[in-house]
Order: sequence, then structure tokens, then C-alpha cells
Amino acid sequence: MTDLFKLTKRKKLKESEKQDLITNTIAVNGHNETLLQNYMKHDGCDIDLMDRMLKAGHNINHQNKKGETLFHSCLLYCHDFKNKYVKIDWLLNNGCTILSQKIDLTNFMLYEYLCQNGMFYMVGPDYFALIQRLYNLNLLVIDLTVKQYSHINLAYHCDNIDTLLWFDNNFKMNYDFTIVDYSVAKAYDFYKSPLKRIAIQGGSAEIFEYVCNKNPNAINNNTNDDTPVKNEQGLLVSAPAACSLSLSEKNEQLQDTILDRILTQSSYELLPIAYKYGITENHSEWQGFIKEISRRCSLEYKKKFVWGILNKKISDFPLEYIKILGLTMSDFLNIESCTPINNSCSNKYDCDTQFYEKKEDGPDCPKMRVIKHQKDKPINNKIYTKAYCQNMYNEIKTKYML
Repeated sequence: MTDLFKLTKRKKLKESEKQDLITNTIAVNGHNETLLQNYMKHDGCDIDLMDRMLKAGHNINHQNKKGETLFHSCLLYCHDFKNKYVKIDWLLNNGCTILSQKIDLTNFMLYEYLCQNGMFYMVGPDYFALIQRLYNLNLLVIDLTVKQYSHINLAYHCDNIDTLLWFDNNFKMNYDFTIVDYSVAKAYDFYKSPLKRIAIQGGSAEIFEYVCNKNPNAINNNTNDDTPVKNEQGLLVSAPAACSLSLSEKNEQLQDTILDRILTQSSYELLPIAYKYGITENHSEWQGFIKEISRRCSLEYKKKFVWGILNKKISDFPLEYIKILGLTMSDFLNIESCTPINNSCSNKYDCDTQFYEKKEDGPDCPKMRVIKHQKDKPINNKIYTKAYCQNMYNEIKTKYML
């Protein structure tokens, strides 16, 4: 019997091995899975074999001990994405039962499958087409604002606005993230709104603004509960976090705001949107951002830095940042046209300049090694001597920071 189930794991089979699978119509393993169900879990996709097994009397509507149908088994466990959706199409075309007494299909398709292992997975084209098919078959609950489904919002799982708009037009989704039952929505414990997820994973600015527009209060939903509680150590933590996080994780969560994530992880485009919808500050986010610049000198950081100065969020900065970011006065006239950074994060600006390259990244500043000495190397067509940087610093302070 064990050898039969080993055959279901293989992509290519001899004809004699196929015959063994076809003729054993009632064999089950310890999980109460038939040979056909076990074949669905693995990466093989021999449509002719599947047709012959079905014709021989294999039960396409069988469920295992967990209540998983062949549809669930294929979707959850088959790792070959191309074959996965070919087999699902075959199952649906052959009338496979996808409803289970133990598994809520709506919650499974719109939440559980997209939050496996506490992760956030995006709705890809094949999965989106499958959801649309189930929707057209009237197999999914439309009203997701009821308590049973209030934790489901596809803004957590869409990486383009058109997909989210389809969900919003065809489902009634809950955008009041304060009423979600977080004992059910375990994967959302750290994200009381999709905005932090979008900021962390570099999501679309269009989706970010769309969620803000649907619920402007979501921009300041940084923890799991609006009313912090004290744990046994006297630390203020959100209620769901109090029972699920370690002490260090609780401390980190209190500092981990949506604004923190926007400044340190997302693209620049999210920053003006966040302030447009009234994001609050705890006065440490911008300070932390300034400290990060010396080891993350990117064009996105440069744009945020310029925006911060123009909007009075940055009151001072180290002189060497002018060279690190390759600043020019024209950057302050049009942030979108900021000049690219092509220097190598050097914090040296003297005439006899030492140029560096990254050796390895550490928890603090990247360790550097000297690769050459060169005088007055042009960066962005400017010579960033100490005198030049000082003059620009004075001009920036006078024009934009006083």
C-alpha cells in the first residue's frame, strides 16, 4: 500500500505503475486520502491518467480527515504552480465537490490560503482567475462585513489597484479595522490596517491611497488594539499582542509605526500620501530616518530627505549628508527629478578624498575599506569639498529650514 502512495509523488510513471493506481480505487492512507487525492497533492499532472482513474471509479468528491477535498489538497500542497491550476481546472470541469463541512470556502479562499504560516501572499493572476470562477459559480459569500468575515480585506493581498477594485466592486469589504476579531485574524496580529503591510512590502502607492480614502483613520492604526494594556512587567502593549509576543517584541512593536516603515522601507510616493491623510508622529521616526541615511543612501532616501526638509520635518543634519546623498539645490525645486546618487556612501568630503566601497553590512554602519585616494572627484557634476558642502548647507538652512 505504501508503494502505491509513493507512486503518486512522481511526475512520470510507467504504464504498469499507472495501472496499479487506476485499479486500486478504494486504497486510503493514514490521513484518509485516496490515491487520486494524494496525486492531487503532488506535482504530477497526467490528465490522461486522471481521466482513467476517474473512469475506473475513483471518488472525486472524497474528503480526508481534515475535511479537505481534492480541490483543497491540490491548492494547498501542489508546489508546481502551472500544474496546480491545470489540475484544479480539471477538478472543476469534472464536478469535484469543493464545499466541506469542516472548511469555510470563503474564509479559505480569501484569507487562509493567502495567510499561510503567518505570511502575506499576493493574489496572482492564476489565483485571481480561480476566485473569479468561484464567484461566478456563487460559491463565495459576498458580504464580508459580518463578524465571521470582518477580518477579510483583500487590500492586504493585492499588488495592483485593478485587482483590488474588482474585489471592492464585487464584495462588501470591511474597512473599519478596529472591529476585526483578531482572535480569528491571527495573521493580521501585527497589522491593524493594510497600510503597514503595504509600507513594509513596498506595495502600490495607489492601493495605499485607496485604503486611506476608504478609511482615513486607518493611517494611524499602528497596533492591534486602540487601548493598550499593561502586562506583568508593567509594559504597555496592545491586548492581542500581550498574549502572543515576547518582551523584546512588545517593546519593538510600540516603536514600529506606519510612518517608521514608510521612512525606512517603502518608496517615497507613500510619504506625501500619509501626511495628506493626517498621519501622526511620535517624534522619533524622523530622527531614526536621519540616522539610517549614512548606511542606506538610495534615491528613495534622498527624496524623503528633501521632502522632510521642505516640510519642516528635519531641523538639522550632518554636513557630510550633502555628499552622501549627492544633493544639489535643484533637488529642492522638484523632488520627482532628484538627481541619482552615484557616490558610494562616503562620509568624507575633504579635498584629498578617500573613496570607499561596502565590505559587509553590519547592525550599525556598513564596514568600509579604502580602495583608492583621489582628489576632488566629481559627483553629479559637483566637487563635494568641505567648503562646497558648507556653503550648500548654509543655503539649505537659510532657504528651507529657518
